[in-house]
Amino acid sequence: MKRLGLLTALFLSSCGLFDPPPPADLWIYNDSDTEIGYFFPSDGYNDYPVEEYPYKMYPDTTMAYAWWFLEGPVPPGGCHEFENGLVNDIYLFRESDTLSLYIFDSYYLNSEVWVPGEDGGHFENPAWDDAILNYKIMARYDLSHEDMNHLRDDDGLVRVHYPPTPEMKDIKMYPGYEQLTGNKK
Repeated sequence: MKRLGLLTALFLSSCGLFDPPPPADLWIYNDSDTEIGYFFPSDGYNDYPVEEYPYKMYPDTTMAYAWWFLEGPVPPGGCHEFENGLVNDIYLFRESDTLSLYIFDSYYLNSEVWVPGEDGGHFENPAWDDAILNYKIMARYDLSHEDMNHLRDDDGLVRVHYPPTPEMKDIKMYPGYEQLTGNKK
């Protein structure tokens, strides 16, 4: 019986069932003086969309996801590890060459309120409703898979900065690189 238990454990460990999750390879750096939050699609394992919040695929840059899918906050001068999938897996899962990463002002969006109701109640975020209606974003990076690999460093990490760094100047973004950095060229 001991031998069967040992063989079963050996088999399961060789299948990768006990392996730790892979390390994150996407890091968001906040080089601004404002606390930020961000949204980037996941690899589909811990996923939205939920029924009333479908994820829109690039080139449709409509924000249709729920505010509770935002990541962060990332304090000024800080960084945040995106833990919802590896970059290559996300592009494969989404079957898209380009995905949008949205940057938001965390202070502005920090307005959730409890609304009592017959079902016990729920949280709402009026600032998020306004952000969707009026497209209140600090930045949107439309990152191709090639862009992400260009931002990958020698350690295999993809480092995305807000505001964008000179290495990011050729990435499609809204507002444009010059406006986001204050550079004339």
